[in-house]
Amino acid sequence: MRKLIGVGVLLSSAALVAAALFHVALIFGDPSWVAFAGAPLWVTESFRDGTWQGPVVTSAIALILLVFAAYGWSATGRPPKLPLTRLALGLIAALFLLRASALVHQLPAADFSKPFDQFHVAASVIIGLTGLSYGLGALFLRRR
Repeated sequence: MRKLIGVGVLLSSAALVAAALFHVALIFGDPSWVAFAGAPLWVTESFRDGTWQGPVVTSAIALILLVFAAYGWSATGRPPKLPLTRLALGLIAALFLLRASALVHQLPAADFSKPFDQFHVAASVIIGLTGLSYGLGALFLRRR
């Protein structure tokens, strides 16, 4: 069971690295990509207008996702050993599970013929699975 949880945490960490790379791609892509990703209107407008706010916020999100991935990596016993790993995993899990719970409100209004809605439902499911995996990882670390 512990090995399976460790694999889940590693896969979730890989998903977070992919999400961080996606956010980096948004910085260099078209403003329509940013809108497709569901960014707030002011972020999309910042990219369209060429101001600094949108790219800075998007870069910060990418960095945060990489830190979250590093905590997952560390939780499986791989270096670097980060401080407060169990607490961090638990908080990340809570944040992601809260975000994934938005899917309950999205589904009734979702139009699956639109790529935007397909993307957001898929993202919510992946975020929920990542939250579940990190939550199990936090429990697993507690039992060590």
